[in-house]
Amino acid sequence: MINPETIRKILLTCLVLVAIVGSFNAQTNCCPYISPIEIIPTQPTTSDSVRIVTQTTTPGYGQEISYSFSLQGNLIQLNGCFADGMLTVPRTFLDTTMLGPLQGGFYTVNYLGTISSNDTVCVPVDSNSVTLNFEVVNLASIANEGLPSNGFSIAPNPVVDEFVVISRKSVGRLELTLTNALGQVCYYTTLNAGASVDIRSFPAGMYWIKIGTAGSQSVYKVFKN
Repeated sequence: MINPETIRKILLTCLVLVAIVGSFNAQTNCCPYISPIEIIPTQPTTSDSVRIVTQTTTPGYGQEISYSFSLQGNLIQLNGCFADGMLTVPRTFLDTTMLGPLQGGFYTVNYLGTISSNDTVCVPVDSNSVTLNFEVVNLASIANEGLPSNGFSIAPNPVVDEFVVISRKSVGRLELTLTNALGQVCYYTTLNAGASVDIRSFPAGMYWIKIGTAGSQSVYKVFKN
């Protein structure tokens, strides 16, 4: 005859196993959680080396099984596969994809994050995805755009302390907006052609200058040394 204490221990062990299996199944049938895609720099041009950063979080303390990307035309496909962990402690993975310089134009990034039931081979049980569209600005077209028709230029470039707005024709008051590589507006003013703009207090780096009248504007990329 089986001892009642032995029966109690067997039942308790079975309940613990059921709870563990149930917890594992619940975790592998979820997510992963995916943050918005990040493009670096945020306003890339044809002279920039473009990077894509994704952030994926597993509900449990999991691990990354695989991560890959493909570039077909203007479509960038990213795929990440993650195993969910037994511990119910979320774990976040940052992945950076180096694309290098890209041709000018509009691009679409699709990222598919997958939860796997296996921790060595990707066996998808759930997934999540996110999409981002961005533009790579063609510097050659920007350099030629506006100068013959609008007649504006910036000198010197690169800039050390200040630059001058040059116009080949008589114009009225001009609007000038200076934006950094993160897309943040650093400076705005109205001025006349021939006026100088002092940016010696600004950090070194790349800036965008938009200049013109309300009906006709040009964009230039300048470097601050």
